[in-house]
Amino acid sequence: MEKTDNLYGLSIPISIVGSSADPENQRAETALIGEDLRTIRRHLHSNPELSGKETETTAYVGRYLSKHGIPYELGPEGVGIVSNLAREVTGCTRLIALRADLDALPIQEEIDTDYRSQQNGVSCLGLEEMPPPRKGVIASRSFGSHVEELEDLEEALASHVARASEKIRRFGLLATHIEIFLQTNRFRKEDPQYYPSIGVTLPTPTASTSELMATARELLRSIYRTGYRYKKTGVMLAHLVSEEEYQPSLFHAPVNGKIDIDKIVDEINRRMGDNRSPVITRASMGTANRGDSWRMKAERHSPNYTTDWDELPVVRG
Repeated sequence: MEKTDNLYGLSIPISIVGSSADPENQRAETALIGEDLRTIRRHLHSNPELSGKETETTAYVGRYLSKHGIPYELGPEGVGIVSNLAREVTGCTRLIALRADLDALPIQEEIDTDYRSQQNGVSCLGLEEMPPPRKGVIASRSFGSHVEELEDLEEALASHVARASEKIRRFGLLATHIEIFLQTNRFRKEDPQYYPSIGVTLPTPTASTSELMATARELLRSIYRTGYRYKKTGVMLAHLVSEEEYQPSLFHAPVNGKIDIDKIVDEINRRMGDNRSPVITRASMGTANRGDSWRMKAERHSPNYTTDWDELPVVRG
């Protein structure tokens, strides 16, 4: 069986024939594949070619395809490659058409690495070896219908806080500042308008859902006003710091042996639920008995063409 990975827009075939079912062997094989891909990417980065002149890049990709027994056709004047991986490798009749560019850009490379562009004034858009640290995370949704009661707003905000806190835990970050906001519907000119927001610096950086929910609830109660039909609320966790690099204050007392309930809940929800329907929620996020009229309506959302195999469009001849 063959698998493909995408580098600089190139579908590079990776042979996984005879892959072991043993997890340790799989990890070893994955490490070897990763090193191979890194070598390919750095070669392409070092030898960029402008549009219409990608002859060497085309030949490089062609040699790699031939090495893995994948037939292909060259484009006009020997530039570009077309290959039917699904038909030639797996015999599959269901196809996904992918188009990507081989050409680089007429720009000067600014990074200084051992694989920088060897062509002066020609460069690929560099891939990030390490993504830049996140500065903040926002979680917000418009309501399915207008909301006026504080209790409904608290449920909606608690759901947003739960989602935002899970995001920063996923990246090993802690929030040092939290800000929440409310909005009425600015398109309903006949309704009174109100757009409050409030933020506070946390005494101790945290990613704890319960701590952030408690703070958000206090902030919400301080800006909530009756007599308005609210359309949206949200939370922003800002001034994020790494949990590994964070230095606690002199008077911070560490708690040894404490079970991290949040991370356990995150793992269960990732395995058994999804972002829209987590398996485990807190009571402050609402219950089935109360209903969820504040939730955004999505009965007519577009299919997930690019992220769900079951929703791929089917073309019939």
